[in-house]
Amino acid sequence: GIMYLVGIDMETGKEVCIIPCLLCAKMILNAEISKVIMRDKGEVITKLPIEIYNKRENEAFGKEDK
Repeated sequence: GIMYLVGIDMETGKEVCIIPCLLCAKMILNAEISKVIMRDKGEVITKLPIEIYNKRENEAFGKEDK
């Protein structure tokens, strides 16, 4: 399936960038979501769950993105 994500600042009502944390990225991967579509400042970004997981894992363990 496809997951759509958008973040809204509750105080201002403005759209904010939202990228799943490491735990959420792992759950998305385990749920066999085929792709994640996010919005960042009006721009639509499509990522594979493994790309999100790898990015968050690298950040958590101090590795550089490949």
